[in-house]
Amino acid sequence: MDILKLGTELLQKQLQGQAQPEAVSAATESLLGDGGLDLSSIVQNMMSGGGLADIAQSWLGQGQNKSISVDQVVSILGKDKIAAFIAKLGISPDVAMTALSAVLPQLVDKSSSGGTLPGMDGGLGGLADMAKKFF
Repeated sequence: MDILKLGTELLQKQLQGQAQPEAVSAATESLLGDGGLDLSSIVQNMMSGGGLADIAQSWLGQGQNKSISVDQVVSILGKDKIAAFIAKLGISPDVAMTALSAVLPQLVDKSSSGGTLPGMDGGLGGLADMAKKFF
């Protein structure tokens, strides 16, 4: 599965024409391209602290994905990545961040299989066990 392509498609759909397709591709590349985000690391970080384990588990498991706030997305991804993403989109930061906070759960959900992401050890059960160590 091409996560970059999937991310671009999800973001374009979420933005509903508010950004040029080339800008959406560039913004997605800035997050997910070479040296970009590693979804398994993001999920593992969410599971290991910050009170986001239940959100991450919902994205990996069956059923409804829990939402994530814009502030939580910024804390997970970092201000530098977010600034580059917004700059490449060329739209309002509020619109860009609202779209990203809606797309991130879908991206993890659609990229996972059986409670795990490529490169993630132990799957959902392993993450749940890891999260228990912190509580």
